[in-house]
Amino acid sequence: MATSSNQSSLFASLTEKGDFIEEVRMIRAGLHADAIEQLSNELNVPVSQLLSSLKICRRIVNRRKADGETLSPEITEKIVRAKRIYLKAFEVMKEEASARDWLNREDFYLDGESPLSMLDTAAGANAVMNLLNAIEEGIPL
Repeated sequence: MATSSNQSSLFASLTEKGDFIEEVRMIRAGLHADAIEQLSNELNVPVSQLLSSLKICRRIVNRRKADGETLSPEITEKIVRAKRIYLKAFEVMKEEASARDWLNREDFYLDGESPLSMLDTAAGANAVMNLLNAIEEGIPL
């Protein structure tokens, strides 16, 4: 089980570009349920909105937290995916507030959905990452 002190260091490893081995290990081991609250605070969205966007059942999270268990690899992967996209948005937008606003704003290029709402699937996350890369490269959209 990951502890709160390990939690910060595990999330911190996501800032290292290309450290996918550590990311895979983190996903397989599962994060502590507190990771959801931590990400919710970073994104400045209510936990309920984050769980809804990522299609994560609150009851499962609450039960895992109460039992002192880590989250499943499937749930952990969604959290890690959202954190990675947030880090990329921050890198592109250069400001936390701009990155958070962008993640929550409906986007024409995502068929009117917000980037955050696309992160429940790998395909959606890829679309969001491609959009961020286009913005970063200055490709006209």
